[in-house]
Amino acid sequence: MPEEELRRYIVSFRSLNTGTDKWTRYRVVTWYGERKAIALAAMAHATAAPRTGILDVDVELGPPPAADEDGYAQFEPTDLVDRMEW
Repeated sequence: MPEEELRRYIVSFRSLNTGTDKWTRYRVVTWYGERKAIALAAMAHATAAPRTGILDVDVELGPPPAADEDGYAQFEPTDLVDRMEW
């Protein structure tokens, strides 16, 4: 079930291949909460670095997506979204 508002999450992954002090971050916009954000970021991570497993996950709430004059959400070029939500 969708949440009441569209949210931007910053999902960070740490892996053994990149070192335990380096985090790879993804910005995800979704209606469906943290778990959906993690799933979208994990799919992007698997595509970008297929041999880099995920050791640890951190999720932060990012700034909300801006809206244009008609009230439609405006995404940043780096935002990951699931087109099936729209």
